[in-house]
Amino acid sequence: MTKTTKYPYQFDILYESVIEMVLPKDKDEHILKDEIIKFKSASAQAAGMKDILMRRVAVFIPQDNRTVELITNNMVWSAATIA
Repeated sequence: MTKTTKYPYQFDILYESVIEMVLPKDKDEHILKDEIIKFKSASAQAAGMKDILMRRVAVFIPQDNRTVELITNNMVWSAATIA
């Protein structure tokens, strides 16, 4: 499924979720989502990123009562380390 995420000071990021990683139970409960994605926008395709897999980690920051989404090409580190 193709999704769009809106960032307030940046731009819309159109992506497709390829794999949703399993999150550990009773550990790192601030990690909301860990998934492998592909960018789907025309600009990403023009930049040659059409087939590049990226990783998206969504994290809840309780001190600020907000969610932060991190996008990286690191597939080795745990989601908690990325966050």
